[in-house]
Amino acid sequence: SSSECAVRLSGFALVVNMPPFFTLFRSFSLSTTPALGAAATAAEGAAVRLSAKISRSGLCSRREAERLIQNGEVVCFGDVVTDVAFKVPEKVSSAHIRVRGSRLPDSVPPRLWLFMKKREEIVTDSDPEGRVTIWDRFFAAKPNLAGKSHLHTVGRLDYQSEGLLLVTNRQDLKAFLEDPAEEHERVYKVKAKLAKWHKRAPGLTEEELLKDKLMRMKKWLGDGPVLEKEKLNPIKMYWDLIRNGKASSGPARAWLRLVLTEGKNREIRRLLKESHLSVDRLIRTHYLVEIPGVSTKETSFTLGAFGPGEAVKEVKPEVVQKMLKYYHSRDV
Repeated sequence: SSSECAVRLSGFALVVNMPPFFTLFRSFSLSTTPALGAAATAAEGAAVRLSAKISRSGLCSRREAERLIQNGEVVCFGDVVTDVAFKVPEKVSSAHIRVRGSRLPDSVPPRLWLFMKKREEIVTDSDPEGRVTIWDRFFAAKPNLAGKSHLHTVGRLDYQSEGLLLVTNRQDLKAFLEDPAEEHERVYKVKAKLAKWHKRAPGLTEEELLKDKLMRMKKWLGDGPVLEKEKLNPIKMYWDLIRNGKASSGPARAWLRLVLTEGKNREIRRLLKESHLSVDRLIRTHYLVEIPGVSTKETSFTLGAFGPGEAVKEVKPEVVQKMLKYYHSRDV
């Protein structure tokens, strides 16, 4: 069989049958990729990797796009592409690219929402146990956003946790905000107490024992804790004891403020359990994104953004565009 190489010139398309061996050279240089003559390149913009083109559509992250290419699940101009270095013109039509058998979707304007999650709401599309999901209140607040298959949460908060949750319509934005290499800061407020199984220390009150455990935990986290044989990024920790008073018979408690730069499954609860502490309440209060040349006032998302009774608040489009522009500026 033969393959086709289309060359665009002054608005006309010339289709030339090329011998099969031509396809062997297509991924090695811009001039030999399908439909990539000099005139096409000039008309359709600078060349970018196919993985970057796929990611910029919002379909998935760059890493996921590279994986799809390596697995032979991407077709460009009728041919399967398996080389992650394969390039296309930046403005080439999405109609020429198919991913997993479907046409690459046209890029949709990126959007980002802040959502105030309550306790006992589950972060999932549907729950077999019939529990309330975050989408019940999200779509009650934003009924114009029909369906939820095109919306994605940035990370998760577990069933008993509450606070700030980010929601987006773009997989590439989700990937940027979740990427541990970016070290976006997530800030949590945690009400903690000694776990029921903790060992009593002779001569120490419960409050003194709690204080001792908190000081040890702060150093452990600051050094970069090892949790279940996995080395985690250093975690900043601040704490204040909740004073019960002499007349109180309740257990000693403390408010912790934890600053994490990565998101692991139930990470905070597991860290506290390792320190013989248990969680009474866990609230995410901030999600901080740092972008060179952009004020952190624009990209610091907090619970303070919500008005009374407000559950959903959209981030300004220009701020979202700045985040994606930075993310894709490193595409090669």
